[in-house]
Amino acid sequence: MTKSIFLFGIALLIGTGAAACSQEISAETDQKPITSAVIANNNSVFEVAERNNDLPVTTVELDKMVIELGDIIQGQKVSEIVMLTNTGAEPLIISSAKGSCGCTVPQYPTAPIPPGESAEVEVIFSSKGKSGMQNKTVTIVANTDPNPIRIAVKGNVIVPKEAINVK
Repeated sequence: MTKSIFLFGIALLIGTGAAACSQEISAETDQKPITSAVIANNNSVFEVAERNNDLPVTTVELDKMVIELGDIIQGQKVSEIVMLTNTGAEPLIISSAKGSCGCTVPQYPTAPIPPGESAEVEVIFSSKGKSGMQNKTVTIVANTDPNPIRIAVKGNVIVPKEAINVK
């Protein structure tokens, strides 16, 4: 019963920070309900949390928690690197990393990161079909405390004049 309550709590934590691709994240809360876009593979939130529950816990430090992309021309793909450093005593094992929608795709290391070592997470944002201010998240599930880790991705997509006049 305790394990079920813990897993439900993890699911709520993961779900509260996710935002659907068409949704904006509120500047006040940075939280939206979980959507099917958050779970893009065959693992449920419960399966991922349960897998991490069996691992020794470590700590991690990120060089940034917010990726500021600035102004982006509509249609551009931009990427940014976030450095993760394992500051704990156990190997860091990332189970998954998901964008809040298909326009934000993280690439992460699948090999364990030894204590004291660093690794890169590349976050790629596609502005195709987007306009205006964008607020997305990347959620990393790992054997860390806290778990999950959320990185905010912010940018302003500018529509070129030619595209506006073609409508």
